[in-house]
Amino acid sequence: MRPPPRLCQSQPFEPPSRGPLKGVPDFSYPQPCFPALNGDFGHTRPVTPAGENPISDDDTLRPLGEAGSGERRPWGEFVILDDGPAAKVKRITVEPGQRLSYQSHDKRSEHWIVVEGTAIVTLNDVDHSVESGGTIEIPVHTKHRVRNDGTTPVVFIEVQTGTYFGEDDIVRYEDDYGRAGS
Repeated sequence: MRPPPRLCQSQPFEPPSRGPLKGVPDFSYPQPCFPALNGDFGHTRPVTPAGENPISDDDTLRPLGEAGSGERRPWGEFVILDDGPAAKVKRITVEPGQRLSYQSHDKRSEHWIVVEGTAIVTLNDVDHSVESGGTIEIPVHTKHRVRNDGTTPVVFIEVQTGTYFGEDDIVRYEDDYGRAGS
């Protein structure tokens, strides 16, 4: 019996052979990365092979290009795992010696699950060490940042809930890369 896939690996995930998943076509899945997040976040969206853009008459579906997209940043990178009306989920990697801006959000709270490394999380000027397997809550309007004092990347899953998940819902107070005030 092979071990289960490592959390957040980038290779395609194939579900155990227990028959087809309800509402999911029978094929290899493109980069779900966190199989536990294949649950319902208040919306439905069929898993579709990369490069396909199915036509749907269901106007509750978001564009499929959002999940699986991401960005490199000076501190590391993020990949969007799910983006729906009730939640947005990202895998965030912070490189050794780097930290994100000290920031807050007006329209969302965040729940972080550290999956690799030890994150130093600052909440309203108080540092908290969060090891792999640990979690931390970041309520709306809470100033926060994460830094990596280690020698290997810190990886965490960010689950955003609230009324808006855009990258422009960020108030920056301090930033190592000249973005404060934006």
